Amino acid sequence: MTYVPYIMLGAGMLSLVLFLYLRVKKGGPVAALVKTLTSIFFLATGITALFANPGNLTWGLLVIFGMIFGLIGDIVLDVRIIYPDDADTWQYGGMFSFLIGHIIFLVAIYLTLPDAGDKLWMIIVFPAIIAVLASAGAVLGGPKMGLNYGKWKLISFLYALVGMFMVFTSGAAAIAAGFTAKWIVMFVGAFLFIGSDLVLSQQYFGPAEKLKNPTLVIINHAAYYIAQFLIALTILY
Repeated sequence: MTYVPYIMLGAGMLSLVLFLYLRVKKGGPVAALVKTLTSIFFLATGITALFANPGNLTWGLLVIFGMIFGLIGDIVLDVRIIYPDDADTWQYGGMFSFLIGHIIFLVAIYLTLPDAGDKLWMIIVFPAIIAVLASAGAVLGGPKMGLNYGKWKLISFLYALVGMFMVFTSGAAAIAAGFTAKWIVMFVGAFLFIGSDLVLSQQYFGPAEKLKNPTLVIINHAAYYIAQFLIALTILY
């Protein structure tokens, strides 16, 4: 059974390549459908990984729930394009869905964190401080990077805060665990996830031409989906 998650991973990578081609060349509902299929594949990777490693139940279930909110966020953000009159509502919904997913990932990390002894400062305090500084810098420094957050400033800060906290907590967990495979893969996945979000912020809040910039579209989606597939694979460890 351990090979099944990798089959789902391979199918998902093929779906991702097809989606990126359709998204850049044509767009439209067909590309959106293939995008949803790609999201289903990362969810399938996580589910089959849990069947392959049922002893990892707590981590596996929480990661799967976190990815479900990612799938919902994908769909909701696509709906904003279909219904432009309600675009703001759908964008808030998509951002909150991803925010909840990040929180669930954080819960998973802290519930299964390796024993760090007296290093609580390293796995809680230090990541929190760095996350606050990094997210505040990203939002407050937006104008210098050509970004106009406008009414999205608060939700962007909250989202960046939780996302950055997940990245740095994953990194701290990797250090505390002695750089075991699970935590290294989780850290890389979290890093790519927030990297995708940083690119997306350029598209959403930067100059209008960046929204459809092919290079940014490819980098954003490739980083996001590779991140989700990596996080799904952590269930195997």
